[in-house]
Amino acid sequence: MTVSQKPNVQFGLIIAAILIIEDIILQLAHLKSASWVLGLNSGILAVGVVASIILIDKKEGEILPFSQRFGFGFQVTGATVCILFIYTALSVYIVFPESINAIYESNIADAKLHVTGFDANKADKDKALAIKVLKITSMSMLVMANLAVGILASLVGSVLAGIFAKTGK
Repeated sequence: MTVSQKPNVQFGLIIAAILIIEDIILQLAHLKSASWVLGLNSGILAVGVVASIILIDKKEGEILPFSQRFGFGFQVTGATVCILFIYTALSVYIVFPESINAIYESNIADAKLHVTGFDANKADKDKALAIKVLKITSMSMLVMANLAVGILASLVGSVLAGIFAKTGK
């Protein structure tokens, strides 16, 4: 039996919705730049992908091969990343554009402290370009980091679902 194509998008929507709500809360609480946020986001995505693989394996009623479980997990990851990319683009350009400015200002302050010969006037002159690059970089990092986490979670979820299927749990 093959896994139907709808559940991957449904699980992706659920995971993305959780991550978007979490992001909005962190933005409003001004905690988005906290060091633990990346780990939290990765953990939510990983747990969501693993849980979706285990749930679909149990729902199908038969032991799915590893390749189908992994493929399903990666489809869930893909759906989640697509939705998050759209949200991030809207967030960076429309909803929370000040968040990129805050990151820029934080980086400039760090550079003033730690970089010998840092020219603040040149940095101010190049601010518009730096912010454009920062926006594009943040969106591409989101895609790459979440795909990497999703691949690992798909592997772990596929193995765990196989173990659960064999033990009957």
